[in-house]
Amino acid sequence: MKNLTIFLTQDKNLWIATCAEIPEANGQGETRKEAVKSLREAIELLFKYRREEADKNFAGFSREILAV
Repeated sequence: MKNLTIFLTQDKNLWIATCAEIPEANGQGETRKEAVKSLREAIELLFKYRREEADKNFAGFSREILAV
């Protein structure tokens, strides 16, 4: 998969991670590593949800996988 750009900031004792390409996904943690892991999990859940919704909305369509 394509590499994604993330931004990290610290607010008191909490790290916050956001993704430039997928702004609705974010993560947080007590450390940078935890915030990045949380963001990765959020992105994976978002992709899973979107695939499930696409399966419902495009039932009967031909399907292919596009790697970018």
